[in-house]
Amino acid sequence: MKADTTNQSALSSLLEDIVKKLASSMKLINDEHQALEKRHKDIIDRQDALAYKHGGEHAKPSDIICLNVRGTELFARRDTLTVVKGSRLEALFSGRWENQLLRDESGRVFMDVDPAMFKKILEYLYMVKISEDLPPLPQVVEEDKEAFDMYVDFFKLRTTVSSEAASTEQTISSTMEEKEMMAKMKQDLDAIEQELENEESFVAFFTKDSDAVDSPTGAQLDDSSCFPYKSDAVVGTESKKSATFNGIVNLFLNGEIVAYRVKTVCGDMTSKLASDLSDETWVKEHTIVTENGKACILMEYPGADLKALVEHFHLKNVIAESAKKLSPS
Repeated sequence: MKADTTNQSALSSLLEDIVKKLASSMKLINDEHQALEKRHKDIIDRQDALAYKHGGEHAKPSDIICLNVRGTELFARRDTLTVVKGSRLEALFSGRWENQLLRDESGRVFMDVDPAMFKKILEYLYMVKISEDLPPLPQVVEEDKEAFDMYVDFFKLRTTVSSEAASTEQTISSTMEEKEMMAKMKQDLDAIEQELENEESFVAFFTKDSDAVDSPTGAQLDDSSCFPYKSDAVVGTESKKSATFNGIVNLFLNGEIVAYRVKTVCGDMTSKLASDLSDETWVKEHTIVTENGKACILMEYPGADLKALVEHFHLKNVIAESAKKLSPS
């Protein structure tokens, strides 16, 4: 009888120790949980502050965004452009950078990317919106595959960071599951925070205050490096208007008007293209106005070849450069 009492006392003491350790462990987990919740809230507050600072606090998912994609006019809803969570398109059109986005003379958001590639990306975003599972990327012809893949990586459409992953509304059935959830939540918050840190570097490619991009010759290149002739100086005449606006230049290519950022067409300052566009007399002599009043620079180059050349500059000096400078998440 005495032995039974002793055993019961030892068992009670053991259970008491287990309960205390469990309570201590749960308190630590609860404290960590609260710290992660606070960190999550701080990230949301930072995003909201950016939206307020840059005029996007009233941005709505139903907003229809008018885009100028190198002279091609496209329209898309905001919730389409932001449908892939964690992508750079989501960051760009989140509203956090609304009044910083580069716009043309008509107020359209200017996207200095290949229009055919961007149309493919839009088609993919349409599929994401209507699909239950993440659909495969669209097929492109073999000769365009490398460039398309670079754009997909540039906009970070392959891997995503779901904001829902950082949600604290999860059911916990055990201490081990709680610890695993905490580790996963921390990892997701790390990724979201890193993306927020990288946003400013990325959106610089699409804002009016973009930093200079190094040219292959090592010279610092900005939107004023070409076009020494200021065609807007003769805006008042009937024959000439400005072919450039806000760092965007309109080129007339064999009946087609194509728009680029100045720094894109001057991606290689040693090229004949950059040489022509840096020649004040040449630019003045080639500035024309179309029937609808659009001022352009007449480019007597083979259209397809010039587009390929400029796209080469763009992919080499912007997208490839960004892949080195922007750390992946």
